[in-house]
Amino acid sequence: MLVIALVASACGSDAPPVDQPSVRIGAGADSESRLIAEIIVVAFANANIAAEVQILTGSTAARRALLDGRIDVLSAYSGELWLDVLNRPDPISSAQESFAAIRDFDQNLPVQWLTPPFGSGFSEPPANATFALMINPNGEFGAVESMSQLASVLSVNPDAALCIDEEFRTRPDGLRSLLAVYSVRSTQLVISATPSEAVLAVAAGECVAGLTTTTDGTAWLLGLRPLRDDLGVFPAFVVALQLRSDLLDRVANAAEILAPLTNGLTTEILGQFNARLVAGDSLRGTAEAALAQLQERSAN
Repeated sequence: MLVIALVASACGSDAPPVDQPSVRIGAGADSESRLIAEIIVVAFANANIAAEVQILTGSTAARRALLDGRIDVLSAYSGELWLDVLNRPDPISSAQESFAAIRDFDQNLPVQWLTPPFGSGFSEPPANATFALMINPNGEFGAVESMSQLASVLSVNPDAALCIDEEFRTRPDGLRSLLAVYSVRSTQLVISATPSEAVLAVAAGECVAGLTTTTDGTAWLLGLRPLRDDLGVFPAFVVALQLRSDLLDRVANAAEILAPLTNGLTTEILGQFNARLVAGDSLRGTAEAALAQLQERSAN
């Protein structure tokens, strides 16, 4: 059952109007998706509008729920939608082009996309939760900031290991393509490791860099930082907020309520707050702190 908002009536009574609509937020089961959804819930709560998260399994099911009107707001990733909506196997690395292609595909559907500003780097919006090689800035090669710089380091350090998961390591468009684009020898030392194992190995100095996502909470908690993919190998996974158009009939200022999230969420901020969840902070408390930071950022 959806929770009915407790909103003061126009006459000043504390009793909630029984017809106050709740906003239904779609989210995946993973912690990052749930965090973004909870930030949305807090944003609406601050505007005295009740909202509830509905956990949905898979991007296809989530999109169907949005189009069917079973949810009002959905946060998804552009690269994922590129695969599942456009049905194209070649998601691109350009964050802006990736986002625009999916948004434009929906222009005749009852969906409004909230378009973020497109800056550069991990400290500017939008948040891009794509793949990344993480490095320890306090380690031996901590001055490395980009994949091209890492390639230069590897060229004179053939025994420096990369930690890469087995699926990416073996597929034709995975590690082989990455090494070729960055002109790294195909015989470079590579250790098979899950993203979690890769993060721990980099923190321990066992690998010079490890493959995970740019917003991996454990990596950020351990002080690791993603390397810039300066030659654009990894596909963009821009955090994309979508609203049902009929939500705006009920909550006319919904886009304004979500503006701090739309305009302020960066890869760095999302990684840092994912780290708080890994550290054991509550989902609600983390979402409240994240929204407060985004609102402060928006005001400056």
